[in-house]
Amino acid sequence: LYEERTSSSTKKSISPRILLLWRYEEIIKNKYSAFLSQYLGKTMSQNATAGDNMTKVQALRTACSLLKEIPEGEQILLNMIVNKVGDPTRKIASSAGHELRMILETHPNMTQVIAREVQQLAHRPNLSTRALYNCIIFLNQLKLKKEEDPVEESSEGKGVELNNGNRKKIS
Repeated sequence: LYEERTSSSTKKSISPRILLLWRYEEIIKNKYSAFLSQYLGKTMSQNATAGDNMTKVQALRTACSLLKEIPEGEQILLNMIVNKVGDPTRKIASSAGHELRMILETHPNMTQVIAREVQQLAHRPNLSTRALYNCIIFLNQLKLKKEEDPVEESSEGKGVELNNGNRKKIS
């Protein structure tokens, strides 16, 4: 598949079949990326009415199961899910926190990555008090190991910083 023999030397080249498979893989990845951004992203970012809440929860669960099972688009999916921790609807925000904890049960090595994303959400300007509260509660519930001391220290420091900086906002 990789070599083509000529009369006096050996040239290395890639067969057309391999090129075709690579192209097919690229098309599939592009379609998957479009699915993530166009369907899941738009579904989860819509203004919710009573009927749309179930749709958002289903989209959230789909995003979480994709994040657990398929590493492709990890950053996009993680951003979508963490953004839902700050959702104004309590049901969706608590569902997002629960789903993130379920992800951490499956993939405990993602604790630092998820904690960092939630911290970034908590430090956004013009964040509602409810969203900030949800971020602090989620970070408080993380189970950290000894080898994760830098995150633990930064999480505690950020939590204190958040509490001090937004005391008027939360009170």
